[in-house]
Amino acid sequence: MILETQSSKWAEVFKSANAMQTELIKNEIESQDIECILMNNQDSVYPVFGQVKLLVPVDKAEISKAIIENFLNKDDEETN
Repeated sequence: MILETQSSKWAEVFKSANAMQTELIKNEIESQDIECILMNNQDSVYPVFGQVKLLVPVDKAEISKAIIENFLNKDDEETN
């Protein structure tokens, strides 16, 4: 499958060097029936370099950002 992420069809809503956190956020967004794509730009030898980006359809970007904010705030509350 060829994916053209530079088009206006997809919007980047989150990026992090923490691949596990990004995967959990992806699962949270998908649980709301929103299509997601992870783009892993981390170095395969040194994974501390680069980031994992989360892309969603442009028309779902705002709701996805709200889901992410809620998820991160919930995570912060659980660790405190």
